[in-house]
Amino acid sequence: SLSFVVAGIACLLYGTLFLKGHSVSELLQSEILIRFSLLWVGALFASLVTREVESEVDDLKHQMQSYWLRSEKMAALGQMAAGITHEIANPLASMDSLLQLMQRRPEKADVKGIETLRTQVTRINQIVRQMTTFAHPGDGNWEIAIVNQMVEAALDMLRFDARFRAVQVERQFDPDAGKARVIPHAMQQVLVNVITNALDAMAETPGPKLIVKTEAAGKWCTIRVTDNGHGIRDEHLQRVFEPFFTTKPVGKGTGVGLSISYRLVKKQSGEIGVTSKVGEGTTFTIRLPALGPV
Repeated sequence: SLSFVVAGIACLLYGTLFLKGHSVSELLQSEILIRFSLLWVGALFASLVTREVESEVDDLKHQMQSYWLRSEKMAALGQMAAGITHEIANPLASMDSLLQLMQRRPEKADVKGIETLRTQVTRINQIVRQMTTFAHPGDGNWEIAIVNQMVEAALDMLRFDARFRAVQVERQFDPDAGKARVIPHAMQQVLVNVITNALDAMAETPGPKLIVKTEAAGKWCTIRVTDNGHGIRDEHLQRVFEPFFTTKPVGKGTGVGLSISYRLVKKQSGEIGVTSKVGEGTTFTIRLPALGPV
């Protein structure tokens, strides 16, 4: 740092003058050395302050990233709210009907009826667990995940979104797509963000179609999400991963979803890219370091 450079120059000057026979008192009275000493003290102080400020900025940046990540998750859950309510209401209605029947005719409280109730309780628990996992505030722990299962879990999460149910989804899963060491919560967030953007792009497309493809490609496990939406203009294509950049109308998007996805993929030593053609659609490609076949 600057403080060490200045200190080194001052020490060099002190040593040079001392070797030339100057006394200690003469050295202490040397104007240039006094200036270098003061400069060194100032540079040292500035260095300490800079380090403290950089530490505070890093903490603030991490807090903001965590905030936006949670915000994106809550926005996605808000979009899925009606579907979640519907998914939970169905088993509850089934349970209520069965319980009313048992209340009117206690002899119907047989093993089969109890098993039906337990099945519906399990279904509700599964939905709640999915919501809790997705909304988890942290990124989670590193795990070795089977890529196809990881992608399917994200698609299963999106079934709550009414727009997703209106889209033709084509799964092109390579059985040998492989495994990757990832943070499952983070990758689910990435996939949900990318697919949600695809759903937005196909909002006015007749016959919306989503192709989700996995494959092994050399040292990478590759995931491609392709839509037949409106596409992205060339001047916007290079900016899609910039924080707060969005082409959506005001109130329809924050512009942080894809920038968060970019950061999360990079954190897992992966790559994410995009290609698009206006009027034809967009493909997001995610590559993760492969750990070998399943």
